[in-house]
Amino acid sequence: MKIIHGLGLLPLLAMGCGHAAMNGSVVMATTPNEGHVCLAEGSVAVGDRVAILRHVCTNNGRAGVSCSSGAVGQGEVTSLLGSHYATVRAIDGAELHEGDTIRPR
Repeated sequence: MKIIHGLGLLPLLAMGCGHAAMNGSVVMATTPNEGHVCLAEGSVAVGDRVAILRHVCTNNGRAGVSCSSGAVGQGEVTSLLGSHYATVRAIDGAELHEGDTIRPR
């Protein structure tokens, strides 16, 4: 039974870079201000503004781990890299970290 239940996750894992919710992920920060982002095909164009969200988890000892996310700035799409990737440059003093979430506006 556990094996059958685990197989239900395979389609989600096979999606790879595809994001059903239009959000993307910084997969490689090339500089503190720029990175390659995996996004759903057609969700952004060069010049589009995007929100940068960061996830932070804290180990609370015996109480476990607590995680939160919040906006840390804005970015701008500077180029498209194929159908699922784009280069995003952080603006207004923001930084990009690998693992940040990118939300198109």
